[in-house]
Amino acid sequence: VTREHDLFVYIDKKWRWKTARELKEGMKLLNFLGEIVNIDSIEWIEEEVEVINFDVEPLDIYYAGGMLVHNKGASSDPGS
Repeated sequence: VTREHDLFVYIDKKWRWKTARELKEGMKLLNFLGEIVNIDSIEWIEEEVEVINFDVEPLDIYYAGGMLVHNKGASSDPGS
């Protein structure tokens, strides 16, 4: 994912959308099996990589790399 990509993160006993740049080790994500996965490490790739944009209707929610993500801004309502 890119730094601007939103991921579903469990923080302070609540699920929230956070951009990848806001993630920290120790936070938790939701995977495609419905399991909570701990972030053990974060690796940033500082070179040019191919990025693909696509739209998933109606909620703009899908799994990328096995984790639940959202393709709108973090301030948007994924249920709308």
